[in-house]
Amino acid sequence: MPGSVLLTLVLPPRKPGQVRILQSTFHYEVPGGAESTVACDLAVDYTLDRTLTSKRNGRVMNLVDQVSIAKLQAKAEEELKAGNVDRATRLLGNALQGTQRMGNVKATQALAGLLDQIKKTQTLQTKAAKTTLLQAQAVVRKTQMLDPEALKDFQKSD
Repeated sequence: MPGSVLLTLVLPPRKPGQVRILQSTFHYEVPGGAESTVACDLAVDYTLDRTLTSKRNGRVMNLVDQVSIAKLQAKAEEELKAGNVDRATRLLGNALQGTQRMGNVKATQALAGLLDQIKKTQTLQTKAAKTTLLQAQAVVRKTQMLDPEALKDFQKSD
């Protein structure tokens, strides 16, 4: 089970004020303990105050960046398999910039290696390219706080 869940919601415009957008009940079990239930509401504060709308939660933005990088990498792999090398290269370049911005050195190095391999071979068909791809996938996922199984669901939601 992932430690974090990221939902992307597109909400309609509203007048300023607080609006409840979600009511939920979570059922969970702690190993060795009894099942528990927690109810929670999620409310959004609509505002016209630009100083409030520009505030960001660092942890949430980090998760958003990680999901975006995983999606870019997955899309690049699809493009490569379809023979769209230029598009795949651009997508991997964007993913690389994301890992650099986040300061994820290992993922940056892995993606840079994959990008170099693709530029040399123009494909994923060579054994070296396939090995580099698998290594890059493993490094990117290991260095992320997200559960790899959860990432698969995010990649499908495009």
